[in-house]
Amino acid sequence: MHPNTLEAILSNTRRCIRTLSLRGLDAAPPWSILHSLRPTHGGQLPGLTSLDLRGCRSFTDSDLLHLLRIVPNLRCVNMKGLQRVNRAVLKQLATARVVERVDLSRCGVDMDGLGKYLSRLDTEQMARMKVFRCAGVKGRGRAVRDVAASLGQMRNLEVLDLGGTSLDDESVHAWIDSYTAGRSIQGASGRSADDDLVTLDRLRHLRLTGCDHLSPAALKALTGRLPCLESFELAAVPKFLRSAHTHDHTASQTRHQLARDRQAVASFFASCEGLRRVDLDDFGTRDGGVSNEMLEALEGEVIEEVHIAESGAGVDVECMVRFVRRCKHLRVFNVDVSWLAPGGSCLFLLRHSSIPPTRRPLWHSLWRPLSNGCASAGGHVGRSGTRSHDPSRRGRVHLLTPVNRRRRSRPHGMA
Repeated sequence: MHPNTLEAILSNTRRCIRTLSLRGLDAAPPWSILHSLRPTHGGQLPGLTSLDLRGCRSFTDSDLLHLLRIVPNLRCVNMKGLQRVNRAVLKQLATARVVERVDLSRCGVDMDGLGKYLSRLDTEQMARMKVFRCAGVKGRGRAVRDVAASLGQMRNLEVLDLGGTSLDDESVHAWIDSYTAGRSIQGASGRSADDDLVTLDRLRHLRLTGCDHLSPAALKALTGRLPCLESFELAAVPKFLRSAHTHDHTASQTRHQLARDRQAVASFFASCEGLRRVDLDDFGTRDGGVSNEMLEALEGEVIEEVHIAESGAGVDVECMVRFVRRCKHLRVFNVDVSWLAPGGSCLFLLRHSSIPPTRRPLWHSLWRPLSNGCASAGGHVGRSGTRSHDPSRRGRVHLLTPVNRRRRSRPHGMA
């Protein structure tokens, strides 16, 4: 789009604009956009409530400051990836009284600056916040704990994205303690005697992908506190089960500690009865961090999507079969089966095909290979790499392993 065209559109519609998305217009000159949005005789744009600035790399911090000054009723702002976001910009953002959704992922500010921004928000502003994303923001130690403690004051938070940050176990405890203190249930030692009854009952989506400093102790602290959680992401944490990587204990001690860690993860999943989507790709250990008890803890009527990929190498075939049979609403089950022998692959598929067609959801018949040998149950993957659901393939099961990848015919006995 030519800059003059954009300027003409904005100049004639600025009084009616409610949502403004400049995503993909990184080449548009900021002065043209700001001039078009500038109200007559100064003033502000009270009608503009949603602002998406992703990809606007040509915006300077002065441009961002000016834009935020003229939108007093901003409810949703997305500045993901903007390196010009600094403390001055966040200070101006803190003056917006009705902000509900904020995305500062991978922006130019660090954890210390993010903590300063959160400290400027009053109780009413914290209570309004529903979605907060700060994935990839750099910083560690005390700064991360201060941010986590501030997040505990967001009583109505529904989506929290901390992926790729240096969040650790102490930060998770600071988050819980802050939330508990805000509910005025605090004991003499700083924690409530009924601390286990305090739940974050609004949180529905928690993303902790890439948080390498977390351990099973963090999930143990969150067990029973997220009753409404629907989506949980803990991928790209190959050393999450640290007991499997330590050499300070004997083999027997390591096995017992690993079993306790896996039990803690399974207990967390069991406490989240409303889970619909779970992503554990590259979780735990390289030789299979997901265990049978973890997968069994995810079994339920509401689970729809599970990604374990290579992390599922430690799960028995029998457990996979039971999981598929019992999860009636499961749409996607992404697991790498390249580690199975050809006989084992056929055994799994044959037993899977014994499920009565009336109890077999559509996706059960759509197993197709991915380029890296993973089997996905969300539709077949074509040459372009995109998934498509083909109802005409209903009743067919096919899987390509490194051994039989060139054989396109169905295994004997498939329905």
